[in-house]
Amino acid sequence: MLSHLVVAGVIRREQRILSVRQQGPDDLEPGWIIPGGVVKPGELVDQALEREVLEETGVRITDPGPLLYALHQDDQAEGVQVVTFVFEGRSWSGELRVRDPDSLILEAAFLHVDELAARMARTTSPGMHEPLIAHLRQQAEPGAVWLYRRSEAGVESLVRRLP
Repeated sequence: MLSHLVVAGVIRREQRILSVRQQGPDDLEPGWIIPGGVVKPGELVDQALEREVLEETGVRITDPGPLLYALHQDDQAEGVQVVTFVFEGRSWSGELRVRDPDSLILEAAFLHVDELAARMARTTSPGMHEPLIAHLRQQAEPGAVWLYRRSEAGVESLVRRLP
């Protein structure tokens, strides 16, 4: 079983959320998501968050803020587990500029919550967009843990949410 530790950040500008359009090597089409990525060996989660957001958007997080939620995705078909910590970036500086060393990020923009929700629902798994949109619409308490499982048939479903 392979495991990954991931971080992501919700960075706000009024009613807009910092978002990135990315396309991985296995993605059929680009999709929108909040910036973040895998924690490298030797990094703490706040360091990884600062690095990933800066690389993907040009924005420097100066205060990672509180933990919004954690997400655990168990992919039975692939034998992979991913745990993601999503923080509310309270303080930041900089101008938008993509500098992604992995060349996966195609664009960075501040999108209105409704626009981001619509774009994510079309291109990301339920585990990627459901917890985020619930928090952005204040339909979930901060600190919740969302547990998703992808079946052998490739269907991802919410197993439960811990308060």
